[in-house]
Amino acid sequence: MISLILVLMVLGAGSSEGEGRQDGDQGRADQRADQRPSRDLAGSGTRRFPKDETSISNLLLSKVVQKEIGLTDEQFREIDALWRQQAERSQLLMMQMRNARDPEARAAIEAALGSLQDEFHVAIRRHLKPQQVKRLLQIAARNAGIRAVASPEIADAIGLSPPQRASRSRRLPCAC
Repeated sequence: MISLILVLMVLGAGSSEGEGRQDGDQGRADQRADQRPSRDLAGSGTRRFPKDETSISNLLLSKVVQKEIGLTDEQFREIDALWRQQAERSQLLMMQMRNARDPEARAAIEAALGSLQDEFHVAIRRHLKPQQVKRLLQIAARNAGIRAVASPEIADAIGLSPPQRASRSRRLPCAC
C-alpha cells in the first residue's frame, strides 16, 4: 500500500498538468482535438488479442488520452505513420511465430518482437514533447495500479532496491 502511495506521489498521477488553467491556447487545442476527423490511429485494429492498457502505444489509441496530453494534428499523423510501419514490420514476425514449432525459434521471435516494440516506444517518444511523455507515463502508471511498482521506470522513481525489485517482480505481473 505504501508503494502505491509513493508511486502516486512521485508521478503526481492524481493531477493533470495545467488543470484548471484558463489559457486560450489550451482552449484552441481542445477545439482542434474535437474537430479532428473521427478516425483512429492505424494500430487500433491491428491486434486480435487483448491490449495492454498500460503500454504508451496502446494508450495513444484512446482519443481521451490524445486530448489529455494535447496531441497535435501533426503528431497524430506522425504517430499514425509509425503505427502503420510497426504493423508491417511485426506482421512477418507474427506469421513466423504462428508457424514456429521449435521453442528456441519461438523465443527468438518473441525477443525480436519485444525489441521491435521497444524501438516503437522510443520512436513515439521522439514525436512527443517532454511534458506529453510525462503525462502519458502518469496515465500508464495510474492504469497499471499496483502493478506499476514492477515497472523499471517506477522502481527507479521511488528508489526500490534490487531485492525489493526482485520481490515485487515475483509477486506482481507487469503489463508495462
